[in-house]
Amino acid sequence: MRKYYRDVPRGSSGRALKLAYTALAVIALLIIICLVELVVLASVSARVRAAKADDPEPPPVDSSTPPPEDTSTPGGEDSSSTEVYAPVSPARLGETEDYGQEYINKIIFVGDSTTYGLKAYGMLSGGKNTTQVWTPASGTYSLNALVATYKIVYPETGEELTVADAAAKAKPEYMVITLGINYGVPYCGETEFKKYYRLLLDDIVAASPETKIMLQSIYPVATNNELRDITNEKIDLANQWIEQLAEEYGLKYLHTNPTLKDTDGYLFQSYQNGDGLHLLERGFNAVLQYIRTHGYPKN
Repeated sequence: MRKYYRDVPRGSSGRALKLAYTALAVIALLIIICLVELVVLASVSARVRAAKADDPEPPPVDSSTPPPEDTSTPGGEDSSSTEVYAPVSPARLGETEDYGQEYINKIIFVGDSTTYGLKAYGMLSGGKNTTQVWTPASGTYSLNALVATYKIVYPETGEELTVADAAAKAKPEYMVITLGINYGVPYCGETEFKKYYRLLLDDIVAASPETKIMLQSIYPVATNNELRDITNEKIDLANQWIEQLAEEYGLKYLHTNPTLKDTDGYLFQSYQNGDGLHLLERGFNAVLQYIRTHGYPKN
């Protein structure tokens, strides 16, 4: 036996022992880390359960019935909203007589997927074949450096054009623009947000200077919205910037946001389609009623 050990190279044996000890140390370290994570997760779970017990979420509202807290007149300002807002600017459209469906029929609606629902649910003249909705084929319209180059599907011909090119062709009497939820709200500060919005406005105003443009507030989100970078606080701030842009350009501003909120400042559950972000027919009805009763000045 002694001769056998003398024949084995001492360097190889040492290295093998070192590797074995290192492997055992790594395994032990991993086991310790796992145990620590389990303890931390258990602690966090306990705190979350305790918090939920102290402040339980309200039960979901049945979308087939009005939310019990909805005491505002459809389309009217919701005085119960928790929104803190800057002083009203001259650009904001105030309450008027009901301009009726004829007025709605003259409006072109430009926007992203939150606007596309007007077509998807057949809310406008022509139903699902309406020519009043200008959105990209993808439904995504981001407020970024490329905002003026994105192309919408021009309903009259089916071709893809920029909003400015479409406006130059159609020369619409009225236009409502609803943008900012994509990229703008989650990622932009005031300077970038306004810079990108100006890129689009400059092109549209130049292409169709007689069009009466209304910038619409971004819609609020519901409690079940899972996009954590999009919050009602950020939306409220972005809406202030949009109203300031409307005043800067001599345009009008539609502050529809509050009429879609419950008393806690969230989008009514019965107004959203389940993702906490996009509207159902009932939500769009509230928006259209607001637009009808906050009409563009006739003079």
